[in-house]
Amino acid sequence: MRRGVVVAVVTGFFALGVGGNAAMHAAAPDPTFLPLGFLTGDAASKAYAISADGSTIVGFSGTHSDRSGAGGAASKAVYWDVSSGYTVNLLGPGIARGVSADGSIIVGSTGTYQARSESFHLWDTAAKWSNGSLTALSGLGGSGWSNAYGVSADGSVIVGGASTLVNPFPDPSDNHPTYDPDSWDLNNWQRAVKWEGSTEATLLSVSGTPPIRSYPEHLFDLPATGVSADGDIIVGYKQGPAGTIGFRRTPSSDQTLWSSLGPRSWANAISDDGQVTAAGAWESGASGADSRGAAVRYVVTSRQLLGTLPGNPAGNNEGEGLGVDTYGRVVVGSALYQYNYVFNGNPGSTNVPAAFIWDERTGQMQDLNQIVSDAGFDLTGRFLSDATDVINNPDGTIKIVGSAIVQFHAVGFPLPVGRTEAFALTMVNPANYAGDANQDGSVDDADLAIVQANLGMQGAIWSDGDFTWDGRVGLRDAFGLFGNHPGAVAAMSVPEPASLTVMILAAATLLRRRR
Repeated sequence: MRRGVVVAVVTGFFALGVGGNAAMHAAAPDPTFLPLGFLTGDAASKAYAISADGSTIVGFSGTHSDRSGAGGAASKAVYWDVSSGYTVNLLGPGIARGVSADGSIIVGSTGTYQARSESFHLWDTAAKWSNGSLTALSGLGGSGWSNAYGVSADGSVIVGGASTLVNPFPDPSDNHPTYDPDSWDLNNWQRAVKWEGSTEATLLSVSGTPPIRSYPEHLFDLPATGVSADGDIIVGYKQGPAGTIGFRRTPSSDQTLWSSLGPRSWANAISDDGQVTAAGAWESGASGADSRGAAVRYVVTSRQLLGTLPGNPAGNNEGEGLGVDTYGRVVVGSALYQYNYVFNGNPGSTNVPAAFIWDERTGQMQDLNQIVSDAGFDLTGRFLSDATDVINNPDGTIKIVGSAIVQFHAVGFPLPVGRTEAFALTMVNPANYAGDANQDGSVDDADLAIVQANLGMQGAIWSDGDFTWDGRVGLRDAFGLFGNHPGAVAAMSVPEPASLTVMILAAATLLRRRR
């Protein structure tokens, strides 16, 4: 390279104020990990969702990890206020599962009776808390039990499941009635619904027909589970004669989310733009003889397996995607993990659910336990079992919420069992490309315009064009953008002073010679 180019590049560094050791060796933000605790007097909690602005985390607090509690005590719907140091706040009896973009509207269900398992909770009433004030959302026909699972960005569209019956079982303590569930009327079933401008549920046309099942709890897995930011696209799962199958409903069509084995899938969450669904699907095992529930990502209706966690037994891909970021580039969830231990001097192993993150750029599934441990946090007595939601932060990081098993087993017992506690984890977004200022998955003219407008800015973050986390938008950030958007060099017009123009032209020359 000619000496003139070297001089121009070095001059450009100092013209933008990005010279010097600190800028050249700026480090990405360190991960932060925080157990969220629970209400005074409780012993367990779970987090299910976080608002898009990062201000509010929602879930439940109770005496037991599966909502049932000692003596049938009800769980409590709660939210954690991030701005006040993650303080936990009571909403009322029930559970909170969704939250609007600004945290002002929380949805879930309210009710006092809790059945034996978290997924089997009848007789609840869907609930909307607006700035703490409760509004009950009825089931179909203005009556019946109901549950809310998701809400649009502005809080105007709420989705969930509902029935026309208030109490489908005559005996609340009987989870397995002796009468034939296949003869029940369809009205007994939870069906996919939405609430929009009314407290009465509107039936969505996607609900399927009852399958043949042995136990009645399977009859209630028919909810809408997620909705896009604008409220137009809804996902969930329905029942058909062959089994459970995920759906994606747009204003103009109903789409089916197939697995490799046909109608065997369930959708759990949708990206803000409505293009990507985090889900689970029944897939063939490695031998082709067995099949398991696998973590999957649907781009519209195209299925993508997310793989397995490192160390899993060959072919054992059991898991599911539970949350997805704004543009569908990061999926979090729970997947099977081979847990090795030594008990009474004898080595052994077993499979346990572990929280994972998968990202589009690397195409790899990673164990969040390993990420948190590698960051220097002591997880002794704690095992991250599921990650339920993830949001993009403007500084190029993501925030993940979920639940950890907090072990309180007998001394020496090797397995991660016990109550659960909600957690929040912030880490660098592994899906980001240098140059992708708006984090939409592509380095394009929109990102170019951001960098161009902010060249020389001090106190910058990723969304301003600082891809090196050094607090400034400079040459190294421009290099990152050029490397992933070659057309940017020709398109970019740089404002005065003229030395900035010289710098960019010199950088372009250097990049072309290196190729």
